[in-house]
Amino acid sequence: MQEPVTLVKRNIGDVIGKLGMLLIPNNEWPELFAFIFEFTGSEELAKKELAMMLLSVIIEYFSQNEINTYYSTLNPIIESYLKSDSPSLKKLAIETVNNLTQTGSGSAVKVLRQYPNLIPLVLNAIDLSQEDMIKKIFETLKEFIPNKKVIRPHLEMLVEAALNISMNTDLQSNLREATINFLEELGDDFGKYMSKKMPVLVQKIIAAGFTIAAEDDEDKDE
Repeated sequence: MQEPVTLVKRNIGDVIGKLGMLLIPNNEWPELFAFIFEFTGSEELAKKELAMMLLSVIIEYFSQNEINTYYSTLNPIIESYLKSDSPSLKKLAIETVNNLTQTGSGSAVKVLRQYPNLIPLVLNAIDLSQEDMIKKIFETLKEFIPNKKVIRPHLEMLVEAALNISMNTDLQSNLREATINFLEELGDDFGKYMSKKMPVLVQKIIAAGFTIAAEDDEDKDE
């Protein structure tokens, strides 16, 4: 459960973000961007969190032109948050990446071409002690699967990351099942390519699937 202070900040961020959403298309509130960019550079964690909360709300409504306009500023901010040692900043950055792919442009491919390092950075942001964040990561990555031009360059890295979760028996079974389902969806779109280019990983996927299925059967028998 989130702490009350965090919930209050989230609610405030949502209100300001939604107000900014209405004003930004008419260029009526440039101060909001100045505020966000200033706070992302702060040394205070609370200010950095609030800035990314706001950005995660309003970025979903950016047009492709706005993405292009603010690219040089947004890209280093998102990358720095994904590389942060703070789990809260990583999670907020992942939410922002997810919303970025839902922009008014309607094309995750265009976004990922503009932000080519996002998938590797999102994968590197995985922290095994933060299971909620791992779920958010794979929810975000699942949005990209139908876009072969986006996924193919990172396919092996995606498979290995999902396998590491699926085969980790210290993690909750529902999380491991979610990553197996992610791998199944990858297989639906890239099955032939994976069988040809990464047969060893395919065998590991099958083995991990059998292992998780066997664990489910054991739970039912108890």
